[in-house]
Amino acid sequence: MLDNDRDGVPDAQDMDDDNDGRVDVDAGSGLPESVLSDLVDLSNRFPSQFPVDSQVPRRTPFNDKRVGRDPFSMAGWTWPFP
Repeated sequence: MLDNDRDGVPDAQDMDDDNDGRVDVDAGSGLPESVLSDLVDLSNRFPSQFPVDSQVPRRTPFNDKRVGRDPFSMAGWTWPFP
């Protein structure tokens, strides 16, 4: 289970995956399109009271080029083992 911002809340349950204080409304947030649209509309009507985040850098498994170092690693082996 990924926890992009390492706050102890899995990304699938976290409304703010990068912990910047704004609700995530990007495609990776996992929210239905209708909910994303409503959140963006709410932010457009009340920008200072309800800021949203449409570009969230996310860590992915086996990818050390996103959001710092990734905790996963892989070792390559060739056959036959030495």
